Amino acid sequence: MRNPKGRKGKREANGSPKDLPKAGSTKASPRGKRVKAPAAAKQRPEPEVFPDHRNMVTSPFPPSDKIGIKSVQMEGETVVPMKEMKMNWIPYIPFEDRLSSVERLKTQIFTLQCTQRRAALKQLNLERIKKYEYCLPHFYQPLKEDEIEQDTVVQIMYPMEPPVVCDFDWEFDEAEEFTDNLITEEALPLEQKEEFMKFIKERIAESKKKQREAKQARKKAIEEMSPESKAAFENMRFYKFYPVQTPDIPDISNVKVPFINRYYGKAHVVL
Repeated sequence: MRNPKGRKGKREANGSPKDLPKAGSTKASPRGKRVKAPAAAKQRPEPEVFPDHRNMVTSPFPPSDKIGIKSVQMEGETVVPMKEMKMNWIPYIPFEDRLSSVERLKTQIFTLQCTQRRAALKQLNLERIKKYEYCLPHFYQPLKEDEIEQDTVVQIMYPMEPPVVCDFDWEFDEAEEFTDNLITEEALPLEQKEEFMKFIKERIAESKKKQREAKQARKKAIEEMSPESKAAFENMRFYKFYPVQTPDIPDISNVKVPFINRYYGKAHVVL
């Protein structure tokens, strides 16, 4: 969803924009910028007593129209359009303006929400529900080297019963020594040694191919990028809001963390 007339707005993540500072606040995001909020993201473990927080992105356009799906049970990750998961950036309408039309309000705040009808949500099968649990708001920053471009670790999920699941670092691990250790630990049968080493080499080749493709795609994206888009990516900022201290909420300043998710990385500002 592009903002009307090219104006910047606010896109808020992980919760209700009610928690955003009021317009004009110098403590929050720069004034006049749009904010998109990647909601429903799985976060790195944080203190269970205070799991609630809000993520916000200032951007003149939606930071992404895709969702990443990844779990420890999955060998790879999948990136799909938001619409495939029935999700989209929805204009935030304050409660007192709910009877007004969206067009007339010209809101500058958008939240990431599920657009599927409530009746349909009740009919979801278990596989679909699991997909939602593993969803992460996706973000691709072409001006920065992606994590996949420099990662030397490949996840191994060798097909046997039970499967051999482990990580192999091609920079530090040696295939035969790594395999012998698994055999010694009785995690892999001796007769599977050659096949397992072949499997590792195939996974390394696939990973290196993905890295080459990612570098080429990023280079092409930068070459085709307009000056306006480049400036927008350079000036894009991520904010993370925690609950303020109240009589019911103690001071949590010592447990705040900047991490948002593996795609967005760390927030520029934590409040």
